[in-house]
Amino acid sequence: MDNLSEIQLGGQGASVSKFTPVEFGKDFFDNLAQCRDDGEKIQLFLETAQRQDVPLRAIEELLNYQDEFILAMGLQSFGYITNPQIKAQLATLNYIEGLDEPLEEISLLPDPEEYKRHNVRILEKLCQEAKSGSDLIRLSAAWAIQQIGYSAMITGRFLPKSAEDIQSQVISESLNHLNNRSISKEYIDFWVYAPKRHLLRLLQTIPSSYLDVVERIIARLGVVGVEFIARSASTLQNFVVEAALHLAGLLIKYRQYQDAGTQRRLSDVLIPFLDNSDIDLRRLAAELINEVEPSWSWLNDTIRAKAAIILRDWKKLEELGEASVPFLIEAVRGSLQFDTQDNLREQVEAVRCISRIYFYNVEQQVTTFSEFLQHPEEKIRDTTVSLLKPHQDLLDMKSNYILTGLDFKFQLEDFDVKTMTIREIDRKIGDKRLYQKDFDKRFQNAISSCKADATEVKRFLSTKLKEYNGYIESCINKLDAQKQDIQRKEAEEQRRRAEERRRQIEEEAEKRRRRAEEQRKNVLITAFAVFGLLFLSIIYPPALFIVFLLLIVLLMYFVMLWLISLQYINR
Repeated sequence: MDNLSEIQLGGQGASVSKFTPVEFGKDFFDNLAQCRDDGEKIQLFLETAQRQDVPLRAIEELLNYQDEFILAMGLQSFGYITNPQIKAQLATLNYIEGLDEPLEEISLLPDPEEYKRHNVRILEKLCQEAKSGSDLIRLSAAWAIQQIGYSAMITGRFLPKSAEDIQSQVISESLNHLNNRSISKEYIDFWVYAPKRHLLRLLQTIPSSYLDVVERIIARLGVVGVEFIARSASTLQNFVVEAALHLAGLLIKYRQYQDAGTQRRLSDVLIPFLDNSDIDLRRLAAELINEVEPSWSWLNDTIRAKAAIILRDWKKLEELGEASVPFLIEAVRGSLQFDTQDNLREQVEAVRCISRIYFYNVEQQVTTFSEFLQHPEEKIRDTTVSLLKPHQDLLDMKSNYILTGLDFKFQLEDFDVKTMTIREIDRKIGDKRLYQKDFDKRFQNAISSCKADATEVKRFLSTKLKEYNGYIESCINKLDAQKQDIQRKEAEEQRRRAEERRRQIEEEAEKRRRRAEEQRKNVLITAFAVFGLLFLSIIYPPALFIVFLLLIVLLMYFVMLWLISLQYINR
């Protein structure tokens, strides 16, 4: 047996006080005249049947009407009964006080044993309509028989098929009618008035190409239909739920649904969808709430802010102030999705929106933003750094370290190494080592200050540190290479000069040796000449004058050679 309370009932406070309590059959019609749609009409019969003091006589009267809707609701009403005692008495065909005539009157009848109890008449009527009525009537009667819980022995006397089989046959035939090109009003009537368990089955399986059928059905059911689909949303197809939400948006604007009770019921339908896992449904609910929220005074700022952030209404979020911050933080963290793909742009805007909200509350801004320094997205970290940098002195030590690491701007000045001296190169290498030591300390402090789960930030900082160290080492290697090149060239130049000096010395020595050799030759020649002349003068005395003259000439020649050799040696 089905538990239909969650399927059939409306929302919180749904129509309970709208209807005048039914005591007699005519009371149904007085109330029906006040109903705004078919959903409220169905709700009237449901609420009446679910009363503990269910007016069985009034419901029984409905079985005498030929109108299909009234008869269907009368039949279904017996299935709606929730009073366990009355339900058991119906199922076992026992005497029911208030439905049957008083026992005193029965005992006064000519043949009390021939008295037919009302629940027997009800069973006969249910079975009769289950066999021979229209599709809606057969379905309603068979469903009521099943819900009351008659035994097969009791129903077998009147009904050749089981109630379950009759329902299956009727529903199967009705589902097949969907293949017809034209959908009649009678077909829509069938699903509007059918027990909602069967309508739920239709809505769970109907193809999206039959959206117009879905819209026509739930439009007839009104607010009750919207509530019914909202409660069953997790089991329904998205296009069905979207159709119900669109209907809610229309009903909100219709004059006959402007009373506070109905508006609150519709808001109670829409608000839970702000937390729906489906982005499209969430956005649709937010759009509808955003359109009417000024007139819904019972909405708190939390609901308004939740709708605003789903719609990316940054201006309204700023107006709502601190009520918006928890949702903005959710957006930044990524737990609130705006799109199925990339949400980075909205996350960055959420950070900026928080900054504007806390513009005059710097301490709160700093407290909130410290978390985002360790966000996995680089763009969010960069935005956070730019917003926190003016207030860096207010940060705690670890956050300060992280901000310092993230904000570090690596600088490597350009220089012409080919024009530098060794002293300038050594000084430049020393500067680079100091710079490297400084940023290495900054990054190590930042990395060690990150939370254990901040893996993306740690990876980012480690990658940057490795990258900057690579730049520094490359620069130092370039300077070292230039220094070695200069030293090599200087050594080669020194070797060349030493070789040149050695060669010059050797050439000078060779020249001196040759000059000395020449002098020795000249001296020997002169000596031989002198001795020759002296010898001749001894042999030939008359020629003595000529000999002296020649000696003087030779002596002058010798002196001249000696002076020339001195000048050459001095050069």
